[in-house]
Amino acid sequence: MGCLLGALSILAATAGASAQEYKIKINRPEKVGDSYALSAKGSSTNQTNATIPGAPPQAQEKKDEIELQGTVKVLEVDGQGQATKLSCAVEKCVLNDKPLYERGDVITAEHVGTKTEYTVKGEKVDEATEKALSIVLDTADAEQKSDDDASFGTDQAQKVDGTWPVHAEAIAHELSRRGMAVKAENVKGTGKLAAVKQVDGKDVLTVVVDVTIDGVKPPMPPNIAVESGSLTLHMSGDVPADENAHPLSQSALMGMKVRATAPGPNNQNVVVDVDFSQKADKTFGDAKK
Repeated sequence: MGCLLGALSILAATAGASAQEYKIKINRPEKVGDSYALSAKGSSTNQTNATIPGAPPQAQEKKDEIELQGTVKVLEVDGQGQATKLSCAVEKCVLNDKPLYERGDVITAEHVGTKTEYTVKGEKVDEATEKALSIVLDTADAEQKSDDDASFGTDQAQKVDGTWPVHAEAIAHELSRRGMAVKAENVKGTGKLAAVKQVDGKDVLTVVVDVTIDGVKPPMPPNIAVESGSLTLHMSGDVPADENAHPLSQSALMGMKVRATAPGPNNQNVVVDVDFSQKADKTFGDAKK
């Protein structure tokens, strides 16, 4: 009987948690001087296939895998409390199974123009390293007018398994501002409160967002015409119900497919198919003292 009563009490507690409503707050403002431990793994894959009439297809693939562990310090923030400049004291940094930086090296990341620039020992990193680091150590754009809540969140409290639509206008505006022409009517997606769990005695929300966008037109050279394009985005994260607490983890998987044509030999067009994907998994903790 005792075992049965114990099981019933657990079920009752679980049912109570699922019936409770939680405010969804994805974006957590930061302050200059904040520091935290970061453990991140990421990868990017870019596959390009070019088809020329009368010739065998030409295929090219580029793949990078990066791992970064260290202590991050916030150096500058924008008006929304998003870090526009930060540093990372490296514990481990490996690119394609080879050490990229040694323990004790400090990577400084700062948003400049339309991208994040990285410096180590006072020198800017090369373009290939910049692209790899951007997967696991990114900064906010001070010109961005909306945060993650404005794009993917909701102002309605949610129960577990509750869903809401993403904000198509905000997403389309932000992508278009960055040079990727997107129409709001082509943006579809939902957010979901997938679970609530206890971590150190406190409620932690697992939030999941899925977005699909058709009619994507990334910036291309003048002689290349985009015929079709699509983008998918899957994000998840564990955020404390306490709005003043920082996230525990974040994961993001982005995929983009584009078909374009370009002038080829003998007045025939070359068809180029690009399949790009990028993934990042991050966990956050207290900075080591």
